[in-house]
Amino acid sequence: MMGMYFTIVDKVTIPSSAYLPAVGYLLLGAVAATLVNALIILPIRSEVTCSRIEAIIGAGAGFIVATYIPLGALSSHIQA
Repeated sequence: MMGMYFTIVDKVTIPSSAYLPAVGYLLLGAVAATLVNALIILPIRSEVTCSRIEAIIGAGAGFIVATYIPLGALSSHIQA
C-alpha cells in the first residue's frame, strides 16, 4: 500500500527486490510481539485479568509494530 502511495504521490519507484525483505521484517515483528505478549500473559491465572491486560498489551504492540517506521530507514528524498 505504501509502495503505491510513494509511486503515485512522490513519483518514487520502490524496487521489487525490496518487497521480500520488507515482508520478512513485518513477519519478524509480528512473531516478536506475539512472543512478548505470551511471556507476559503466561503467568496470569484469572481470565478477567488476562483479558484486560491482553487488550492493553495487544493494542500497544499493534501500534508499535504497525505504525513505527524509523526515519533513518527511508531514503533522503523520502525523508525530505
